[in-house]
Amino acid sequence: MFDKKKNQQETPVNVASVTLRDSEPVRPAQAAMGGNQGARPAVIGTTIQVSGDIVGGENLLVEGRVEGAIRLEKHDLTIGNSGQAHANLTAKLVRIEGEVVGDVVGLEKVVIASSGRVRGNITAPRVIIEDGARFKGMIDMDFEGKGAEKPAGRDTRRGNSTVEDAVSRAVS
Repeated sequence: MFDKKKNQQETPVNVASVTLRDSEPVRPAQAAMGGNQGARPAVIGTTIQVSGDIVGGENLLVEGRVEGAIRLEKHDLTIGNSGQAHANLTAKLVRIEGEVVGDVVGLEKVVIASSGRVRGNITAPRVIIEDGARFKGMIDMDFEGKGAEKPAGRDTRRGNSTVEDAVSRAVS
């Protein structure tokens, strides 16, 4: 009556958006570390497919497939070895070990591991591309934090990029 093999097949999830929330209240020790930095991340498993936007309040590990956008502006995002993201990604720290097709915004840093493959543009103040990683696109490391003063003599025809500009470019 119940076939175990059917339950082991890929499980597509078609949603307009998914919102992740902290599963536990933030403890004072976690608050000092910046929220749930020491906590285990939420996981999208290898057999899960998500179609739509993901917005979250905790760290996320993607081992499955995501199509849409992922926005974790105050948290870390890891696309695992078996992870595939055909999406625009925005997070505090983005680590790519699998495949990404889309624009990546790291508010602090973007790391492409040696097993990572990226086709799209990267915007971050710090970018690390490990030996063996594959990347095709452009890198913009010239954006400043909100409220930063414009340096004297800067070419204003290009304009100063801000974190908000980078996020809006990634979303559009």
